[in-house]
Amino acid sequence: MRDGVLDEAYERMHQTGPEYRGWLSNHGPMVADALVRLGGEGTVHRWLDGYVDRLEDLPPTARPLAATDWRQALGDQRRPPEWLALMRREVAERPWQEVLATWWPRLLPGVIANATHGVIRTGHAVRALREVDNHVRRGELAHALAYWASRWQPVPGRARQVSGSGRQVLPIGAAMDALPFLPIDPDAGIRPRLTQLAGTTAWPPALHSVEREADPARFVAQVAVEALRRFPLHARGDAVMLVHSVTAPAAIALAMPSLDKAEHASSAQAAWGAAATIIAAYRLPVPVEPPRQPDSPQRHPADLQRLAVEHGDAHVIKLAGAAIRAGDQVAATPAIEEAAKCIASDGKP
Repeated sequence: MRDGVLDEAYERMHQTGPEYRGWLSNHGPMVADALVRLGGEGTVHRWLDGYVDRLEDLPPTARPLAATDWRQALGDQRRPPEWLALMRREVAERPWQEVLATWWPRLLPGVIANATHGVIRTGHAVRALREVDNHVRRGELAHALAYWASRWQPVPGRARQVSGSGRQVLPIGAAMDALPFLPIDPDAGIRPRLTQLAGTTAWPPALHSVEREADPARFVAQVAVEALRRFPLHARGDAVMLVHSVTAPAAIALAMPSLDKAEHASSAQAAWGAAATIIAAYRLPVPVEPPRQPDSPQRHPADLQRLAVEHGDAHVIKLAGAAIRAGDQVAATPAIEEAAKCIASDGKP
């Protein structure tokens, strides 16, 4: 039943565009995948019924992007239909694992694309395909990769060199706590924040300060856990955006079992870059401990699943999926509870 519900949801979402109202991401495919894994498969179509009216139709089809033009077309706002046509052709003509092996290293440097939604949608699609390989799920991978490519954007300051002599190396959690704060209009969107971050003197050293694990998969998992632990401390700033500091590395972790080992180190680097960028762009100047009774029990995963499904917001649902998968109940309970408090329950993406 779960597989059938997810495939039906994908088919519905493939009639809609990747964005709406300008730059807002279509969360439908990712939420459907998260819901079926949270035990909410019976709510998927009802959730989509309430969500689909805000979406836009899939843009008209176009000729596939020429294979030689892909570098120049990365991040080109005018070419999503060409990217989708190319990716559809890719998954129709080659095994999806080969398509992923080709495009993951090409797209990974642009991991921050539209607040990391490209890599998140791709990670969900890869996990679904690893379980069941069919044309609908290959189509979802095509949509995900095309979206990522058309909104491709690098982590600001990643290419800037940092002197090794005075470089401070910190564990993941300490490196997150040392990320700079941006004094910026709280209503500013992510693009002006990234521009300011790129010009912030303290940013490149902070970005390059994290201590690497020998095992990239373990490193990526720990990035997600440490971001999850800090989410309640900064959620009052912008909970919706800060959710992606958890869900982006969690999505990279979903894809890694289907990647060649040679891609794991760069994937770990991208996971840290994505999480660090989102946290630095939206963190509060002083972390705020959310009010909670000292003797409040840690919720059972089933209770957290039920809370997220009943709440109904796309970001709460996706955060719950990533948090429960992380396996840290001490961190998951306050994070999901705080997300449910801070994010409107009307399905606002």
